[in-house]
Order: sequence, then structure tokens, then C-alpha cells
Amino acid sequence: MRALPVPERGGNLADLRVLLNVPSDDDWTLLLAWMVAALRPTGPFPVLCVAGEQGSAKSTLCRIARRLIDPNDCELRRPPNDERDLMIAASNGWCVALDNMSKLWPGLSDCLCCLATGGGFATRQLYSDDDEKLFTAQRPILLNGISNVAVRSDLADRSIALVLPTISEHKRREEADVLSRFEVMRPKILGALLDGVSAALRNLDSVQLGRMPRMADFARWIVAAESGLGLKPGAFLAAYRRNRGQSHEEVVESSPVGPGVMALVREVGQWTGAAGALLAALTERTDESVRRGKGWPTTARGLAGQLRRLAPDLRACGVSVEPPDPEDKTRMYRLTLQEGYNTAPTAQPPENGPGGPENSDSARAVDGRSGRSVGGQPPKAETNRPGENGTGAIKNADSGRSGGSGGCVPPPDGEASKRPPRPIAGGWHRPPDRNDRGETRLEEAARWQREAKAQAEKTVAKIERETP
Repeated sequence: MRALPVPERGGNLADLRVLLNVPSDDDWTLLLAWMVAALRPTGPFPVLCVAGEQGSAKSTLCRIARRLIDPNDCELRRPPNDERDLMIAASNGWCVALDNMSKLWPGLSDCLCCLATGGGFATRQLYSDDDEKLFTAQRPILLNGISNVAVRSDLADRSIALVLPTISEHKRREEADVLSRFEVMRPKILGALLDGVSAALRNLDSVQLGRMPRMADFARWIVAAESGLGLKPGAFLAAYRRNRGQSHEEVVESSPVGPGVMALVREVGQWTGAAGALLAALTERTDESVRRGKGWPTTARGLAGQLRRLAPDLRACGVSVEPPDPEDKTRMYRLTLQEGYNTAPTAQPPENGPGGPENSDSARAVDGRSGRSVGGQPPKAETNRPGENGTGAIKNADSGRSGGSGGCVPPPDGEASKRPPRPIAGGWHRPPDRNDRGETRLEEAARWQREAKAQAEKTVAKIERETP
């Protein structure tokens, strides 16, 4: 470890921003918040995840942030091989900074969660039979990589995710020049950060948050520090809530079952049934390449565990998950689209025509106990054309992105729709569009699948005939 410089008065945090590739006001606010939180002697601490393309100055930002918090000879290190190595690293430094992360295996992700909010690790002491060595720590954590590695719900819930833009060649600077300029101003920058810490200590007892977000201790500390950091009142909470909304969406999109659950509920409004019936419904709607992946649940119990883990993120994206009542032997789940979130279809067909609500495939509530929709045929899966996005995953009709959840932030009041939805059995729905063939989007998707399958069968048959 190295010593911090003696802080000086009169520093301006805007001088630091000139050296960093953080053009977004929200990201700058959250970066300041993380550094001020890391200067607090007790946690819990948020995990700062910095992502961006190669050459977006991720490592430079992380080096500068660590030099202001916990200077070290090894400023950025590679991920540890196991939990024991991580706890040893945390015991020998204040800040844990991991560089160039590609992914996090579940055990390391869980250990980072414990380290951010406080936890311990016990192992047998070397060269002994029954002696135990205990490691306990609570540390600020800094991660960087090309993509955001905090995609498991529990770690993402403790994280602040920054995405740095690409730096063009005519704006790129040498790292040595940036760091040398930073060293000159480091004492005053540290003094400016400590002004924020001083304001937090002075105002903390008087701060009362109307709505407590996740990591409430951290949020309350930064709200108390806003005046010392030169932030407008409420700027941090607004940026923090937007960042958390984006993180919820990334978690849902990264889950093998999340996009399917979102697509199903957006189609039918409300779904009720056992975990086994839900697994069957999702299996029918999900591409085979996704189902063969390592994370796809193969049993109803496995799906129930994933739903429990995803429930907070799905709720933030507009889908509430009600687990079975312990006294109910049928073990029924209820998935409901929350008010203010649109279902996937958006157009208004004729009142009594073939696309009307009484004949719409998607405008029916699904009963998972029987596997049939209320009042008609089971809804068909809405998928991409084969080869359209390379995965065949479920495509969200509103967002237009493969596997997307359609956005976690609800539309502003009064803008959810210019036309109020019509109630039908099982929830609020909107009738679908019809193409020039008179097909709904679901029927068109099913036709694409049939045509692709027939074409594949013809190709296989031709190869078999031509093969000697």
C-alpha cells in the first residue's frame, strides 16, 4: 500500500472530469458517489462496474479512482482463482480492484456480494489439523471489462454500472500524460472529495429519504454529501434510479428464462399455473439453442429458483411474480403485467372483425393448469425469422430487440397510451395488428417457422440424395 497525499483546499472536481472519459452527467454523478462512499469507514459499499469498448480508458479511470481511495503498488489485478484468494486480497487492502473481467463465475459473484455488504470466510489454517483461519471484510469494489459482468441479480442489485463511450483517434491522449497531470492536481481533488465527506457527516442525521432504494445506507450518505460535491438536490437519487432501472433490464435479458417470461406476460396480461406448466410454455417459446445452454432449467424446481432470483428485476420491468401460497397444495404461480406497462400488440383492429378482441389469439388469459388459453387456442410463440438475429430467441414486439424486456422504466403518467386498453378475461390487453395476409404477428411468426422447417427438410433430403 502507498500513502495518500496531504489533501489541499480549493480543489474543483470539474478538473478531474477533464481527464476522464465520462461525458454523461448521470455517470459522473454516480462516479463521485462511489468515491465518496469508498472514503467512508463503514459500508455497505456499492460495486462500481465500468464497461466499454477497447480503448475507452476504463483502466485509466479505475487507476485514478483507486489512487484517490487506496493507492497500491498493484493498482489493478486479475480476478482471483477462488474465494480464499479474494478474501486475502481484501484483508491486505481497502479497495478491491479487478481488471479486464470477461465474466464472473457464480461463486465469485456471490463472494463479491458478501464482500460489498460485509461477510466472512473460514478455512483450515495451514500446517494444522483443527485450527481455523477466519477472514472478515467489508470493502468497496471496482470492476472493469468490455461488457458489464454484474448480470446476476444479487450482484447487480448492489452495483453501479458505467458505460464509457469510444474515444476517437483525434481525441485520444497518452496515459502517461493523463496520469502526470492527475498527480499534480491529486491533493486538491482529494480535498474536494473530502469536502463531500465533511458535508455527509454534517448532514447525515437530518436526511430522511421518502423511498428507500436498495443499498439505502449508501444512498442516504450520498444525499447528505450532495451539497459538498456541488450536486443539485435530488440529482444523485434520480441518476441512481435510472441506473438501477437499466441494470434490472440487463439482468432480465441475460437470464435464459427472463425474455421468455416477459414475452409471455406481455402477450396474455396474466398467467396462472404451476412451475411445470410455465416451464413447458417457455420451452415452446424459446429457441433450441437457448434451451441447450447451461443455464436453462430442466425441472420445475430449477425454474422456481430462477423465478425467485429474477422476481425483483421482473417487478422493476413491469411483471409481478406471485409465488405459491404455502397452504395451497396446487402450487400455482401468478405472473401479472403491472398497470402502466403496455402489452406487446399496440394497434386497434375492427371491433368485431377477425382481428377483434373476441378472436385475437394473444388477447386471452392463459390458464397454466390446463395449458389452454381462456376461451380459445393456446397462444403461439412470437419469434424472429430464422437467421434474423442469429439466435432465434423471442423478440419483443415493442423494443424490437432480441430477448429484450421492453424497458424497465414505465412511461410517464398519462403517456402510457393515448387509447385506454380494453379489459378481457385474465387482464388488460390490446388486440394485435394484421398483415396483408390477415395474419396476426403470432400467426405470421408460426408460418415463418413452418416454412423454415420445410426448407431445412428439403435441403437435408437433397444432400442425402447427392451423397454416394
